[in-house]
Amino acid sequence: MRRYLLLFCCLLLAGCGNKIANQMIKEAKDAFEDKSYERAVGLLKLASDESSNKSYEIWYEQGEAFLNMLEYDDLTLFDDLLLAWTDLNLIDSEPSFVKEEAVAYIKGKLSEVKELASGTLESREMKEIIELIRLIEKRMGTLKMFESEIEELISLKQEMEE
Repeated sequence: MRRYLLLFCCLLLAGCGNKIANQMIKEAKDAFEDKSYERAVGLLKLASDESSNKSYEIWYEQGEAFLNMLEYDDLTLFDDLLLAWTDLNLIDSEPSFVKEEAVAYIKGKLSEVKELASGTLESREMKEIIELIRLIEKRMGTLKMFESEIEELISLKQEMEE
């Protein structure tokens, strides 16, 4: 009887841990939506520690890689940003909400490059932006999820080179 009572208590505690972890994941998703990235990753860490769910650990590791991506906010560090993006993808190839946020972040950076390139067309200061677009084309040219953004940049680069 004692054995069954002890087993029941262990199962009950394990169930509580999973409920807490699930709540942490929900809060982490909300924090990502609010762009509170450090808080989100902290919540992912708590969920990973609280549960044996392998996805939680993967999401936490991706979150850490995403925070690393944010360190390369300056467009002059775009190559480093892409290397950090690669690190995030090496953790797990499956889609996740963390990866979706990283994709949105990179698309935002590509938009910044596009705006810079458009402004450069008018000012005729082109050499640096052409080099940046070449780097993006070289590193990201085959990534379907960024296809339209890259095509726009290549088109702008061609206009600058004429």
